[in-house]
Order: sequence, then structure tokens, then C-alpha cells
Amino acid sequence: MENAKHIGIDIGRNGVKAFDGNRTLFIPSVVGEWRERRLQSRREDDIEAVFNGERFFIGNLALNESEFWRYMMTDDKAHADKLILALVAIHCAGLTDVVVTTGLPVESHRPETKKAIRELLIGRGHWDITVTHYPDR
Repeated sequence: MENAKHIGIDIGRNGVKAFDGNRTLFIPSVVGEWRERRLQSRREDDIEAVFNGERFFIGNLALNESEFWRYMMTDDKAHADKLILALVAIHCAGLTDVVVTTGLPVESHRPETKKAIRELLIGRGHWDITVTHYPDR
């Protein structure tokens, strides 16, 4: 990964914080079910994702539009929502080839947890993700 960019991502219970060396971004750690909306305009923080064929609202859009949204309030740190939120953060940072640095709460620093997170973020094959984000740029 000779031309890879570096990004630091903290996927916490309240929010996803990411830093790409130039700017910081924050997305609420919320994933919700998708539904069709008939809107002419979009908010700058509207984020929609299609991950392996399943559609989601992310962040504030999930809070505002999903009926069954969920925060990252799981004890299992290697959760599918963590992967979705990490990939969305990478997209929102405008990056493609990346080296990711992330962390875990101190109480989760066990070899098996670190291995599970590493395997989650590295992947076992190919992910199919499309992110639609309407940034104010």
C-alpha cells in the first residue's frame, strides 16, 4: 500500500471520530433501517449506505428518519455496525486506499478482541458498499 493514506478512526458508543491528518470528522454512531423518502432537498449530514445489498441510514439521518435505529452499544467490539461505520467514515473523509489506526477501550485490550477487530476491518474477501453523502463543500 505504497500510496495509502492514513486515517485514525475511533468508533465509540456516541460517535465516530476520524482524523485523516488534515481534518476531523464526527458522525453519530447510529445505524438505522432505510426507507424511501420523497424529498427535494437533502441536509448536509444525510448519509445513506448500501452494505452487501442492505440499505441503511447513518448518523443523524438514522436518528431523524429510522424507526428502529441503534447506537454502537454492544459489548462485542467486532460488530458488523462497526465495520459499516468505519467504511462510511473513510468515504466521508474522501479516501480510498487507506491504512486504518483504531483503538479499543482499556477493558477490551485482550488478544482475542484485538484479533477480531483486525479481522473485521481487514475483511475476508470483498465488501460491497455504496455510500451517498451530501457534504456541504
